[in-house]
Amino acid sequence: MTEIKGADLLDWDAIWYPVSFIVDVPMDAPMGFHLHDKPLVLFRDKSGAIVCLLDQCPHRAARLSDGTVVDGRIECMYHGWQFEAGGRCAHIPQLYPEKNIVYAATGFETCIPTIGV
Repeated sequence: MTEIKGADLLDWDAIWYPVSFIVDVPMDAPMGFHLHDKPLVLFRDKSGAIVCLLDQCPHRAARLSDGTVVDGRIECMYHGWQFEAGGRCAHIPQLYPEKNIVYAATGFETCIPTIGV
């Protein structure tokens, strides 16, 4: 068997992958999928831009794709935490208003709609 030099240096997470047609990403619901055994979720923010986050709430590890989209933020179905496009937690229903939110979901800056094949 011939060994390919440099093959073990390939960073599979640094490569672009088409995961959905733009029209198939719902306007008002999350869409979960897996890429390299990593659970991810797509949703649209307030402007309609497609956002990708790790499909795991940082609070109790519930799947964000089981939640809903509220005002352009993905809401975890477990406790209602809401996350914005970059993954920042923007709302925790049980938290006093004067408290700072320090949680964030893992976001990816790789959702770029393209035209063509």
